[in-house]
Amino acid sequence: MARMLRPTKQHYLPWISINDKSFDEMQAYQSMLKTKLLIWRRVLQKETTRSIVQSGSRCVMPPDFWCDSTEVTHECFDSAKCSLYRSYAQGRPIRITLLYATHCPFSQATIVDNFYENLWQNKKLRRFYKIRFLPYGNGKVEDDDKIICQHGSAECTGNTINDCVKAKAAYEETVEYIVCHMREVREHKNDQRAFETCSSKLGWSAAKKTSIMRCANSQEGHRLQLKTANESDSLEPEMKHFVPWLVINGYSTLEMQHYIPDLDKFICRWYYGGYNERRKCNLCDYAPSECK
Repeated sequence: MARMLRPTKQHYLPWISINDKSFDEMQAYQSMLKTKLLIWRRVLQKETTRSIVQSGSRCVMPPDFWCDSTEVTHECFDSAKCSLYRSYAQGRPIRITLLYATHCPFSQATIVDNFYENLWQNKKLRRFYKIRFLPYGNGKVEDDDKIICQHGSAECTGNTINDCVKAKAAYEETVEYIVCHMREVREHKNDQRAFETCSSKLGWSAAKKTSIMRCANSQEGHRLQLKTANESDSLEPEMKHFVPWLVINGYSTLEMQHYIPDLDKFICRWYYGGYNERRKCNLCDYAPSECK
């Protein structure tokens, strides 16, 4: 049996170990194990993962923990690369990109019920990430540059309005608008009514509203949609299979989509920087007596 790794003693219960190894940073995964077990199974089977681990290595740990312990780093990875990554990541917000379509029910649920309620409403976490929305979904661009949307022309209208809002509103306004728009459309309001409702809630001036709708009804909006379509269809290393589709730090994989329901929990673990004690991430979920 592998030797139990305990750089720090057990502080509370419950306390987990994975493959007979245990340390503080691992405990945050108590609230994410269902998601991570699905991802680890797929990632550890990939040739790219196996090729990183040196031949003859005793590495039995998922990649999440390769830089969390000196012993695990020695067995599985490279201390210099871990140091380089931590130095690069220090203070850098996680870059989230979400591909969606305004009339897609799954996109609506993800943005309104998941992203907004679990992540955006947690203002402490906002400094840890930046999110970009790509409103295109499963559309198709024809040879004459006409865009055909999966849920019909109304979805094309909604996508274009969202793109024009992105182009003409500040970051936090854009996020608030898109959440509002998706909520309104889910309640069976058309996109024009959604725009009027949401822009009024945000207190936008008549001039700003006119500028956005002029964009949405002109070649300006169409060019923005073509640009969004090109980005949506050029993901690496893996193209989208469906929407909503999550991209983290410019990296797109099928396994990454499992993160969507628990994205708030993972953002805390991924971010290196001030105001974030990574070893206490999600502590209130699994050890409420230790939550302060």
